[in-house]
Amino acid sequence: MSEIDKIRNKIRGKKTKKNYFNIINKFLVVVLITIVTLILLKSNPSLKEKFYKYVYSDHISFAYIKNLYKKYFGEIIPSKKRRNKTSL
Repeated sequence: MSEIDKIRNKIRGKKTKKNYFNIINKFLVVVLITIVTLILLKSNPSLKEKFYKYVYSDHISFAYIKNLYKKYFGEIIPSKKRRNKTSL
């Protein structure tokens, strides 16, 4: 093995360790933000009301998400009309 290959392997090893460290850090930050948000929502009823109004009423259209799901994956619960009526 040449010295260039040794250096390349050493650099690749550092990158993978660094990538794992970055992924773990991002995950922990998201978990921390989620926990803090949940604690604040639990302790402050007015904030909870504003949060639910902002998230569920104003900015997320569940009808759009449902139609998109139906378009690509079909119904969530298959209806009897779509079942094959022939018995085995």
